[in-house]
Amino acid sequence: MSQSRELSAISPPANVNDFALMAGVRAGDAEAMAALYEQYSTLVYSVCLRALHDCSDAEDLVVEIFSELWERGDRFDPSRGSPLGHIMGLTRSRVVDRLRSRRSAHRGGQAIIGGVEAADGMHEPVAGPLEDAMTAERRGLVIHAMKSLPADQLAALELAFFEGMSHAQVAERLGQPLGTIKSRIRQALLYLRDLLGSQD
Repeated sequence: MSQSRELSAISPPANVNDFALMAGVRAGDAEAMAALYEQYSTLVYSVCLRALHDCSDAEDLVVEIFSELWERGDRFDPSRGSPLGHIMGLTRSRVVDRLRSRRSAHRGGQAIIGGVEAADGMHEPVAGPLEDAMTAERRGLVIHAMKSLPADQLAALELAFFEGMSHAQVAERLGQPLGTIKSRIRQALLYLRDLLGSQD
């Protein structure tokens, strides 16, 4: 089976409408934005949670990503790729930004925070058992979904989204053609979207 046939075989019929939805977003159509959010927010949230390991951070980042899609819809160029690719590219970029920001804040504020806690007896608020259980359940769903991916798709997805590599860098790391890597990542994302969406 050719690569184009593989992609068409895994793409659900709803994907045909994604270009129309993105065009609506560019035109300021709130209903199109709502439909796009409904279509992809679960997948975006799952990728964010898997990378950030924090339910609240993942939720905040989903809002940030879809707000950027709404405010800068003109950045999507249909001649350069699919709406899914655009959304997940933005997601990967924002996840990497958030992780870098965390590391920077941790390095810069470690001594100050430690000193304040020692002087004032302050500690970060501890999540309650219900919040812990909800976070653990969501994380469990994401981990289970990721583990059910074929090994080659999982390897490509993890390098692209959780190590911040470009598709070309993933292809070089894994010693595979760029087209193969793009196909594996796309198949993995569509599978996760469908699986996690069905569990909402």
